[in-house]
Amino acid sequence: MLAFSEKLAKLAQYVNHFAHGVDHKDQKKKKDPNAPKKPLSSYLIFSVTRQRDIKAKNPSATFAEISKIVSEEWKNLSEEKKKKY
Repeated sequence: MLAFSEKLAKLAQYVNHFAHGVDHKDQKKKKDPNAPKKPLSSYLIFSVTRQRDIKAKNPSATFAEISKIVSEEWKNLSEEKKKKY
């Protein structure tokens, strides 16, 4: 059950919406800080492991260059090997 102050805040927000013509699509939904995080994708797991190896072999490589190499390796990786990640 909402406390009186919370109800009052919601009412003020509702009135403000109609008084100023604010569209709900423009308002950003607040994220729950206690919500569980989504798991990393297969590509991200692969990317993190490969970035370390590539950076060790090419210490002067920029992040963009490393990302291009990782991306190319992922594209050329077989489906069986992708399932590993």
